[in-house]
Amino acid sequence: MLTRLDEDTDIAALLAELGGHDREGADWIRDNGELYLAGDWLTRCGLPDQSLNIELLPGKITIRAERGIMLA
Repeated sequence: MLTRLDEDTDIAALLAELGGHDREGADWIRDNGELYLAGDWLTRCGLPDQSLNIELLPGKITIRAERGIMLA
């Protein structure tokens, strides 16, 4: 799940809190408004190797791996 942070969020404290969790991370929205996901946390989650279901809601993006789907 991706969650939008408000401008008052303490980024340094957030990154320190996430530091020990393999399946959590932080990425940024570029100046042009594109969301760019990258980094070790994404690879450790195993998402690049799976089919994904992506849901968009105001202020929230949820990415789920679709289990049980055989890739040919």
